Amino acid sequence: SSHIFGDWNACGKVMGLAPWMQHSWKNTQGELLKPQGEARRIMWGSIYSEEDDSKFQIEKDVISGAPLISRMDSDLFDSRGNVISKRRYDFDESSDNTQKSIRSSTDNEEDTGDQEEKPRLPTKVALEAISLANRIQIDLEDVLLDFVKHFQEISGEENLCIAGGVGLNSVLNGRLARELGFKKTFISPYPGDDGIAVGCCAYGFFWKES
Repeated sequence: SSHIFGDWNACGKVMGLAPWMQHSWKNTQGELLKPQGEARRIMWGSIYSEEDDSKFQIEKDVISGAPLISRMDSDLFDSRGNVISKRRYDFDESSDNTQKSIRSSTDNEEDTGDQEEKPRLPTKVALEAISLANRIQIDLEDVLLDFVKHFQEISGEENLCIAGGVGLNSVLNGRLARELGFKKTFISPYPGDDGIAVGCCAYGFFWKES
């Protein structure tokens, strides 16, 4: 999140970038633009294991070096050499890759409603960000599915309740609910730090009632 967006708390945006891995675009020259993918794993192994060949590991080399948020590639500048900060991750999926924008009129001229088309193709840094986001999403799902399945087997539990910030990853939640055979799955609507306040209120309420 910090590497791509410069914000440690923009994890939801990373999850949102990952599905774009399946998309491709064509520029005005008809050339295909698509993320190349990141083959190197960032996370793997079992959180619950201490065995060298299966324990949880993280490889940070994939996100070492200059953060993507600070990259200054040529396609982030306009024709006058000014940085267009919005362009970094501003793209869409429309078939013609264009957006209609109304030309601003001067104070002394009537607005004629003229429109011009501006391409909304992903920049080079956006394509790399998509590849990285897809890699981390795949690794997160693999590690957590293995983790939950392990404790499902040793506990015999038939229902699943998820808490913690990772519970905000709705794509992962969907797989946990669909693929592991739990009868019921509950994910708190406030699984992150905000749940502490709700938990304190609930504790106080039930303590008083008891």
